[in-house]
Amino acid sequence: MSIRETLAFACCAALIGCGAASPPESAAPGDAPKGSDAEPGGAAGGGAAAPSMEELQQAFIGGCTKKLPEAAEYCSCSWDQMKTSFSLEEMRSKNDDPARMDAFRDKVISACGEKMPEAELKSGFIRACAAEGPDLEPYCDCSWGAYRKKLSKAELADQRILQSEKFKQIRKDAVKTCAASLPEKVAMAGFMRGCTKTEAHKPFCECAWKAVRKDNSAAEIQSGMVDLDAMRSRIKTACEKFKPSKG
Repeated sequence: MSIRETLAFACCAALIGCGAASPPESAAPGDAPKGSDAEPGGAAGGGAAAPSMEELQQAFIGGCTKKLPEAAEYCSCSWDQMKTSFSLEEMRSKNDDPARMDAFRDKVISACGEKMPEAELKSGFIRACAAEGPDLEPYCDCSWGAYRKKLSKAELADQRILQSEKFKQIRKDAVKTCAASLPEKVAMAGFMRGCTKTEAHKPFCECAWKAVRKDNSAAEIQSGMVDLDAMRSRIKTACEKFKPSKG
């Protein structure tokens, strides 16, 4: 990842997938300010100077607040971390050192995570969680509440937390807590899309859904918490007769 392609940490990326903290590339450090002929990393073809620190700051803050209108404090804090992490020349050019970018994101999470407005985080979470349709919104709203009871805003933005055993258990508990809010038809539709290779497979897949659903909630299936490979034997026993012949 280059400086040109990042603003700060990808706000709750694994959990929320909101992408809200990433401004358009034209507003990211390393790009010329809008309307300028300056080229990152040196003078433009017409001899114009590379963008100054002030111009980069303006582009950075402008791009951030355009995407996050209520997050001025967060955007300003993120810029402060950028200034202490990279030199002016580095901000004008590409930096493909993953370790440095990870360190930068960690600094933003630590210093700025709690400055992100709750409404912005929740909105991003709901958009990503309910991407398959509005029927999922009550379940997503419940899930957000369950996560926030156990995790701070900064923790929800920390990839290390989201990949930890602690988070796996929190997620499992949230799925159970909110299971009643997830419409069965939504989970079944997703299962059927993944199972039904052809129209002839539909009866087999409907049977497989019933076999899996017998001991698992629709929410557990929807969230990918069910080990379908471990259930192959049960599905085969119950549904083999519905499987279409290869011929």
